[in-house]
Amino acid sequence: AETRKALKLAGRIVQAEAKKRCPKGPTKAQAKGTGASYKTGKTVAAHTKADGTEVASYKKGGPGGLERSIIVKQEGNYVDVGVMSGEALKYAEAMHDGEYNLGPGSEAKQKGGETVGPKFIDRAYEENEDKVNRVFSWGISVAASRVA
Repeated sequence: AETRKALKLAGRIVQAEAKKRCPKGPTKAQAKGTGASYKTGKTVAAHTKADGTEVASYKKGGPGGLERSIIVKQEGNYVDVGVMSGEALKYAEAMHDGEYNLGPGSEAKQKGGETVGPKFIDRAYEENEDKVNRVFSWGISVAASRVA
């Protein structure tokens, strides 16, 4: 049980860090100031699928939709972090794997200190690998102490 908790916690660490690093659409004011597009759509409610996948609440087409689409999915002895399905998936793949110039929303976000843009999920793990490994070690040591 403790190792599964540790896996979930490690996934949450990477999820939070990926959200800091992913591109972000402009706010209405940022879009107006730069001529970038600004779209909004209906809000999709948060829910959990039958397979345990969390689906975040998000506003389609508005700023922060990609951030809100990054989830943690745990199955057995592994955890995935990323955009797993839905309308944001193709956009997430393009933003993670593509080459592009940051827009005004992402530039504003990057001023907060994190590097925003391509490979945001990879960097979320790689730049926090020590923290993730400490969480794994904690879970294993707690589980081992209960067996001993």
